[in-house]
Amino acid sequence: MSTTFTVKQFSELKQISEHKVLALIACGALRASNYCVGSQRKRWRITLEAIEDFERARSNQRDPQPQRRRRKKEASEISFY
Repeated sequence: MSTTFTVKQFSELKQISEHKVLALIACGALRASNYCVGSQRKRWRITLEAIEDFERARSNQRDPQPQRRRRKKEASEISFY
């Protein structure tokens, strides 16, 4: 197993599309290096450390619990308890 992955290899590893991987790189969630500087087409390489950091950051996130809304008491209601 190599220490760097291409976008295609990472997408196959995580079972997501290549466009999603490129979006993660663009927003900064996944660190990658561009190895084709002179060309117009960018070729990204993702290191093993970047993958571990990405997985660690994703594993700490929990889905927030939705806040339950309480009904407001109407002025005409009288509470005896």
